[in-house]
Amino acid sequence: MLYIIFLFLFWGFLIVTKSFNAFIDKKNFLVKFNSWSLDLANEIARREGFFLVDEHFKLIFVLRKFYERNEIYPNARIILSLFEKFDKKINSCYLNSLFPDDSLLNLIKVSGFPNKSNCI
Repeated sequence: MLYIIFLFLFWGFLIVTKSFNAFIDKKNFLVKFNSWSLDLANEIARREGFFLVDEHFKLIFVLRKFYERNEIYPNARIILSLFEKFDKKINSCYLNSLFPDDSLLNLIKVSGFPNKSNCI
């Protein structure tokens, strides 16, 4: 019985992962901005080696709202000035504490932006 449950969970994980692969490219960028969801953001974060919490989602929603209003692909200067207006405590050190490795690139990925070679 335990073996059957394990197989069910394993195959269920594979099915979920494969369904996410239709939306996420090989570098963990979303293929289309409008196909973003909380589940996809969590899957991208998992693939990048971290988990999303409320602090992450506050920044993600601000960045997505900015893009929806202005249709400008954000670079580092735009992101930092946008977050500084949102909350004075948000700076590059704060972003580095939330997002591992390349903080701005990981923020772009979990926010659902497609891959653009000159984004950061």
